[in-house]
Amino acid sequence: MESVPAKNGFKVGISGLTTGFNSMGFKFKSSFITLKGAVEVQCREVSMNTTFRVETQTLSDGRKIMAFGVAHFEMEMPSDKISMIVHGNIETKVAV
Repeated sequence: MESVPAKNGFKVGISGLTTGFNSMGFKFKSSFITLKGAVEVQCREVSMNTTFRVETQTLSDGRKIMAFGVAHFEMEMPSDKISMIVHGNIETKVAV
């Protein structure tokens, strides 16, 4: 974490992150063919850099509280570090 006085905030960086997700299911229809299935995705070596700025927020009753805003966000996800497995019906297996 690094202080960023010019933006009244701080910078947070993450590198080497591994993350993934599974879809609950998908359905794609093109003319008379319907593809159905699920997808498992894993992303490795993801990096993110975010600069948060410290602000104030006024509530409806007039009180002021601290709030955070995002001044800058960047994410790098190398395409050669993404793997995807598709499960589905026979039409999906042929299409993939």
